[in-house]
Amino acid sequence: MKLNRIPELSEEITVLEFLPEENIEKKEWTIICAHGWEGRGTNFYKFISQLIQRGFRVLTLDYPIHGNTDGNETGCHVFGFSLNCIIYYIKEPIILLVHSLSNEAVSMNYYISDENTKNKIKGFVGISVLDKLTDCITNFGKLAGLDDYTTKLFLEKNLEKLGMDFNFFIVSEAIKNFNYPCLIVHDENDKEVPVEYAINVSKNIPQKFQTYKINDKKFPCFYKTTGLGHRRIIRDDNVVNVVVDFISNIKI
Repeated sequence: MKLNRIPELSEEITVLEFLPEENIEKKEWTIICAHGWEGRGTNFYKFISQLIQRGFRVLTLDYPIHGNTDGNETGCHVFGFSLNCIIYYIKEPIILLVHSLSNEAVSMNYYISDENTKNKIKGFVGISVLDKLTDCITNFGKLAGLDDYTTKLFLEKNLEKLGMDFNFFIVSEAIKNFNYPCLIVHDENDKEVPVEYAINVSKNIPQKFQTYKINDKKFPCFYKTTGLGHRRIIRDDNVVNVVVDFISNIKI
């Protein structure tokens, strides 16, 4: 990836820390929860309560111009660099739990990370998964009523402003290189991000991580829901249980 410009990041990024109670056996790694567009870290409140009961330390971040973080610039590029900054300062192993646009941030983080930063990550859960950012922008443009010419112009102008090629924001390409367990969660009725994107991403997970085990029972790396849409999926109890069980059975 060629970078002609680093985005203007906020001086401070809001990160909330949630710790297990003293009587719970502590795990040796940290869960980072990263929200989607127009979200905030506390969107993961149902996951947080279960994860700390299992002994995990949980960090939730608010990206610039989201939640309690100020800033002058936002977007997928800002998400990617912000996530990279948080990972850089954590010493222990990390599992990423992300929603929507943060899946693109994870793919970008992969390309801008050094090997030490990449090696900190030991697991990945992507919910409501985007794949090619260019396709997603086109879809959102249609939802907003933009014609093809306007969407094309938007992509061109953003390419000039960002100083990087949108074509590097492809989750299915980055995930081929992930050497750790991955779980993809998506609703088949998601109107904002087609389920086909998540299916393609899950197919590109390395073969040895296409399934995972809990008590000797195998489960696929793709968990599909029905009727939850794009946002309600992160508040669904069944989704929370599946994700927390997956994370709890990752071996580090």
